[in-house]
Amino acid sequence: MRYGGRTKGTPNKTKLPLEEKARELGCDPFEILCRFALGDWKGLGYEKEFTFSPTQKGEVVEKPIIPPELRQKAAAEAAQYLYPKRKAIEHSGEITNVVEEKLSTQQIQTILTQDPFLKVVANGQSSSKDRTANGSS
Repeated sequence: MRYGGRTKGTPNKTKLPLEEKARELGCDPFEILCRFALGDWKGLGYEKEFTFSPTQKGEVVEKPIIPPELRQKAAAEAAQYLYPKRKAIEHSGEITNVVEEKLSTQQIQTILTQDPFLKVVANGQSSSKDRTANGSS
């Protein structure tokens, strides 16, 4: 049993006049967003797909009526109505089964002597290729 608040299905009084006005004008904001996202210049009432604009150099450049940046922004806005926003996931439990392995000096030496790169680093040497690449000889 609920107490207080709006009963389920009751329209929001703040949005109601806006929704009525949009309906009266035959305007569906979501549809408009989708048309922009699709680049549907005809469906939005434009006569041409491109416009021509002069540059500072006096050249004439063809530009789309609905630029890609606007299409991307419209698609992102429309997606908010279709898909829930994802929330960050926070881990609140303990981390278990952590394997902590300590290497002995002998194991470290073995690793360093088996890997050619680590061998050079461990001995503080650089190969002739390294010296040539760095500009020294």
